[in-house]
Amino acid sequence: MSGLERTMRFGDVVANRHEFVDCRDTRRERLVAGQHLDENVLRVDRYGHTDDDSVPPTFGRRFRAGDVLLHSRNVKKLAVPRFDGVTGEKLFVLHPANGEIVDGDFIAGLLLSDSFRRHLATSVRGSVNKFLNWKQLAAFEFTLPNADRQRKIGVALRGSEAALQSWSTAIHELDTLRAVLRRRHFRGGDHETFPIGNVATVRNGTTPHRKEAGYWDGTVPWLPTGKVHESRIREADEHITETALKECPREPRPRGQAARRCRG
Repeated sequence: MSGLERTMRFGDVVANRHEFVDCRDTRRERLVAGQHLDENVLRVDRYGHTDDDSVPPTFGRRFRAGDVLLHSRNVKKLAVPRFDGVTGEKLFVLHPANGEIVDGDFIAGLLLSDSFRRHLATSVRGSVNKFLNWKQLAAFEFTLPNADRQRKIGVALRGSEAALQSWSTAIHELDTLRAVLRRRHFRGGDHETFPIGNVATVRNGTTPHRKEAGYWDGTVPWLPTGKVHESRIREADEHITETALKECPREPRPRGQAARRCRG
C-alpha cells in the first residue's frame, strides 16, 4: 500500500458482510439488535441470544469480532463488537474489503466523522422514515491515510472508548453510593427532624419583567427555577442588568411602597 493519502469511495474499500445462518439450526450465539446499541457508543454491552423463541426470522446475518455494525435507520447507532454473533437485516455489517483498510476501528472513525455527516445530509432521502441504503453508503468519499496512520487512529478510538467506559462505571457506582447515603441519612426514621426553615434561609426569587429591555442581557448571572434539574449548576444561561437587580429585589418590599412589576 502506498504511503500517500488518496481519495477513495467507501464501497471500494469496505464490504457489507453477506454471511447468513439459520438461527433455528445454529448453536446458542449472541444476538445484537438495534435496541442493544446506544447512540454514539462504540462498545456493545447488551445482547440477546439466538435460542430465544421471540427472535424473528429476519435475524440471521453473521458478524465477526471487529466488524462494524451500523444501523440503517439511525446512523448514530454504530458499534464495534469484540465478539462473534448474529444480527438482523436493518444493520450493516462492515469490514475491510481488499486490504486497503487495515484496521476495522478506522471504519468506525470514518462513520463518526463530520465529512460522513455532510455526505448523509446530501444523499439520504425521505422526510420521516429516512433509510440509508448501501448505494448511498458506498458512494461516500474520504481521504484514506496510510496503514500506520489508520492503526494509530484505531488505537486512539479504542483507548477513548475504554476511558469512557471506565468513567461511566465510576459515575454509576457514585450514583449508587449517593442513593444509599440519601436513604440512610435523610429518610427520617429514628432521627430527630426539623422544619427546613430552622436550619436554612428559605426565600422565593423574582423574575425581572421579560418585556423590559433594560433588565436583560447584562452581566449579572440569573438562574430560572428549571436550572435545579441540572443538580450542579456550573454557569448561567441568562444574565440580567444591574438595573434589574436594583429594581426587582428578591425580598418583598414593605407594604405600601411603590415597586415596579418584576414578574415576567
